[in-house]
Amino acid sequence: VSSAAKAYGGIASNPISKESPTVSIPAVIMVRAYAASCAAHNALMESSSPDNSSEFGTAGTRLIRNHTEYYDAAKEYVRDVARKEIARMQKQDTKVTGGTSATEEQRAAPYPFSDVTSEMKGEEAGYLGVHLLFVPIISTGDHSDNDDEDYLLPPESVLKIGSNRRRERKRYRGNDPTNKQGGDPKVNLVKRVKNKWMGGENGAWNMERNDIQRILDQVDRQSADLTKKRLAKWIVGLDGSSDKNYSTHAAVWRKPFHVSGKYTKARRDVSQTPFYVPDGPGGTMIKKGLSSVEEEICPVLAKIGCGEISKENNEMCADNDVTSEGGSVVYGMCKFHASGREDIDVRMLLPPAGAASNRCAEEEEVGGRPFVCEVIDAHRMPSPYDLTVVTEVINRVDTYKKHLDVTDIIVDAGIASPNRPVSAENGERRRRYGCNPDGVDVACMSYCTSSSFKGLQAETENKVKHYGCAVWCEEPIKSQEELDARLGVAVPVKIYQSTPLRVLHRRASGVRTRHVLTLSARLVNEHWFALHLSTSAGTYVKEFVHGDCGRTKPSISSMLGCKTDILRLDCEGIAM
Repeated sequence: VSSAAKAYGGIASNPISKESPTVSIPAVIMVRAYAASCAAHNALMESSSPDNSSEFGTAGTRLIRNHTEYYDAAKEYVRDVARKEIARMQKQDTKVTGGTSATEEQRAAPYPFSDVTSEMKGEEAGYLGVHLLFVPIISTGDHSDNDDEDYLLPPESVLKIGSNRRRERKRYRGNDPTNKQGGDPKVNLVKRVKNKWMGGENGAWNMERNDIQRILDQVDRQSADLTKKRLAKWIVGLDGSSDKNYSTHAAVWRKPFHVSGKYTKARRDVSQTPFYVPDGPGGTMIKKGLSSVEEEICPVLAKIGCGEISKENNEMCADNDVTSEGGSVVYGMCKFHASGREDIDVRMLLPPAGAASNRCAEEEEVGGRPFVCEVIDAHRMPSPYDLTVVTEVINRVDTYKKHLDVTDIIVDAGIASPNRPVSAENGERRRRYGCNPDGVDVACMSYCTSSSFKGLQAETENKVKHYGCAVWCEEPIKSQEELDARLGVAVPVKIYQSTPLRVLHRRASGVRTRHVLTLSARLVNEHWFALHLSTSAGTYVKEFVHGDCGRTKPSISSMLGCKTDILRLDCEGIAM
C-alpha cells in the first residue's frame, strides 16, 4: 500500500475513503475450508463412542456447512487487520513529516484540505481508495518435482474443480482512436495478477465464489462420502511447512473530483471534442479541425494542475502500457463535459459592446460556455494557485499578449472591411478570455461538487443563448427601415422546428417548440445584414435563418418572403 500510494503523495497526505481498504481473497479457499471440515468430521466420528455418535455426527455436519462462513469471516478479518495497519501507517508518516520545518513538497500536499468544500468532503471527492488482493503462489517450489501440480488445490482425482471459462463482455466504445474511460481499479488489478501470476483467465484460482459454492453444494447433495474422505485425506496429508504460500498485491487510486469553468472559442476550425469522420482510405477515421476545446484544456489541467493522471490502475499497467496508440480503455482520465455544444464552424464568444440592450430583463451575467472536467485517478488535487496557473497556461497570457483581436462577424464573413478592430486594447469589450492562438480560452476555474456536474446538462435546457449571424437574402433590401419592417414580429416568438435534415440521420424525427426571445438586424448592403438574437436552449439557429425547406416555422426566410442563407454564426454568450 505504501509503495502504491507514493505517486499520490503518500498515505499521510491523503484522506482514505470510508470503504477502504477493500479485500479480495480467492474463493477457492472455501475448498480448503470444506476439506478441513471433512477432516474434522472424520476425526470426531473416529473418536466418538457408539452411544454419542449421532451427537458428533451432527457437529461434523454443522462444521461442513460452515465453509462459506469461514470465507466471509476470513475476508473480514483480513480487512480489519489491513484497516488498522493503514491507520498506523498514517500516524507514523504524520510523525515523520510533522514539525515546523516542512519541505516545499510537504507544504504542497496532494489533498488541499482547506481548499475543498464540505460537500466535496462529504462525497469523498479526491479521497484515496485502497484494495488488497491475496493470491496463492501457484508454483509448487520445493514441494513437488512437477511444476504443473498445484499443491494448494486437491488433484482432479479427488475433486474436479474445472476452470473459469467465462467470457468477458466487451462493450462497443466507438471506432475513433481516442482513449475511452472505463473499468475499475479493483477489477483491473485482478486482471493484471491473473495474467502474470495465476495462469491467465482460465485458471482454477480465478473462479467466482458462486461457482465454487455450486461445486461444494453438489458434493453435499450427492452425499459423496468417498469424495469427502478423499478431501479429508488430502488436507491432512499436506506439508505443514510455515512457508508463505500467497502473495499480496495492492491498488491505490484517487476517487474522481470535478473542476468547473467557462470557455470561449475564437476559431472556426476547432471542435468541442476530438472530431473524427470515416473519410480516409477504406473508411479509416480522419480527424477534422485544428484542435478541440477538450484537447486544449484537459491535458494542461492533468499535467500542471494534477501532476499527471495515473496509469497504474489501467487494465495494462504502466510497464506494459499500450494506451499511447489511442483507442484503448483506461481508468485514469480527465474527462470533458460541457453545457451544450456549438458546431465546429461556430465561434463561442463573449457579448459584443452594447449587447446589453438585447438581453431579456430576467437575465443575469452573460459569459462563456460552462464546462466541467471530471478528473479520475489524478496524482494530486490542484490548489487554487494551481488552477490559476492552469488558466494562464491555457490562455497563453504571457506569450501572446497582443493576440486579443476578435473580428466582427460581418468582417469575419468578408462582407465588409474592418473599420475598427474589436479588442481589449482599444477600449472595446473583450470578446474572449485569453489569447490562445488555437482559439480556446478559459476563466473561473474552481472546484465543484458531483451534484453540480450531474446537473450540467439539465441546466442547459434553462439557459438563454445569444447569437450573431451574417445573413444573405435573395431579394434586395433598400434600407434599414425596410429590413426592420419586414422582420417586425413581436418578440418573444414561438417557433416550431422539425428535426433538421442535417441531423436527421442521427436524431429522432419530431417537432420541437422553441422561443426566439430577442431579435435585431443591422443592414450591411442590399443583400447582407447582421442578425443578433437570443433564444431558448436547443434552438437550431441555422435552420431558423434559412427555414430548412419549410421545416422551421416561422423563419427569417418566411418573414422576408425570400430565400435566405447563413454564412457565419457566432454564439455570443450564455446567460447564467
